Parts: sequence; structure tokens; C-alpha cells
Amino acid sequence: SLWSMLLFATAGPFIFLYFQRKAEEAFLQEEQRTQDLLMQASYGMNTLHRLQKLLDLIVTIVVKTLKVDGGKIFLLNREADKFELKTPEENNGAVFGHDEPLVDHLRQKQYPVIYDEVKVLSEMNGDKSLRDVEAQMRGLAAHLIVPITLNNSLLGFLALGERQSKVMYSKGLLNALSVLGHNAAIAIDRCILSEAEAKRLEEEGLKERTLSLDHMASSMAHEIDNPVHN
Repeated sequence: SLWSMLLFATAGPFIFLYFQRKAEEAFLQEEQRTQDLLMQASYGMNTLHRLQKLLDLIVTIVVKTLKVDGGKIFLLNREADKFELKTPEENNGAVFGHDEPLVDHLRQKQYPVIYDEVKVLSEMNGDKSLRDVEAQMRGLAAHLIVPITLNNSLLGFLALGERQSKVMYSKGLLNALSVLGHNAAIAIDRCILSEAEAKRLEEEGLKERTLSLDHMASSMAHEIDNPVHN
């Protein structure tokens, strides 16, 4: 029994390190798989032409891939000059102005913002603007916010809940989310332009049909008023 105890005492640390290394390898493989899925999704967005369908798909893919407790997309309404909640649709009504601390922080950083980091920095530095950002993220129940930027302009942002695994975001995963935010902005802008063009063509078609009917009605009225010419 003494030899057995000595054997286990000697081999114990090596066994622990072996299983720890295996667990780390499995974690890294899962993180790499998650990054790959996000990158694939970010490059596949251009196949959609309906804005609301695109926004719903972005939230669904990111929430399922990262296994987070929900997601929301705020999008810039250029006419109102405010960021409005677009998905989920049933929660529409929340808005952020351009002068909001969170919007200003996202515009300056243009990189995913983690709630815990903002909280720690605000407590360390006593920065009021960071405290305001933290408060707004807490109000959104957002543990991570991904800016949606196009040509260095903030087009919107994706607010994500807490990861169910409680695992911190790696640098590689944050980079993948940053790329996704940029590609999402391109796809969103394309959808907005496409829908605007479709609406313009529809209005022009309606206008042409209206003019055609007006011309027909005018011709018929002329014929009725001048029966002698028949």
C-alpha cells in the first residue's frame, strides 16, 4: 500500500495536467468552431434582400452560435436620427439618441464592448461616461454589444445577453464578432437601398398607371362630350 500511495502521489499531478490539457484543447476546438460558424454566417448575409428577415436571422444565428440569453438589434433611423429597436419586433419602442453615452462609446471604439470590462474600468477610473455606459448596458441586460459599422459610421448595434456557459470571450471570438458586425452593416445597407429602390419603382409604376387611367378617362369624356365626331 505504501508503494501504491507513492505511485499515486507521484503520478497524480501528471494525471491532473493531462486532463487539464485535454479540457483546454476541447475548449479551444469549440471556440474555433464557434468563430468559424460566425465567419461563415457573416459572409452569407448578402443572400437576403428583406431587411427584417436579415435582422431576425442575424440575431437567431448569433444567439444560437454563442448560446447567449437573447439578442437585440438597434438600427439607425436616418430620418428620426435615432437608433431604434428593430428586432425582436414585439419589443419595438426603445430608442437611443446620437448623444447617448453608449452610442458615443460604440462610435469611438468600433469594437465589441464587454459589460464586465466597462464595469471594472468605470470603478477604477471613476469615469462618469463609462458609468453611464455601464448603466445603459445593464438596462439592456447586455453582457456584450457588437457595433454595426459602415465606413467608420455607426449604423446600429447588436446587444447580446449573458453566455449560458459563463465563459469569457476570447480575443479571436471578439475579432470574429467585429467582422460580423462590419459585414452585417454592408448587408443591412444593401437591403435598405434595395427596399427603397423597390418602393420607388412601385410608386413610379403606380403613378404611370394613374396617369394612364387619367388619360383614358379624359379621352372617354372627350368622346362623350363630342358625339358628332363619331
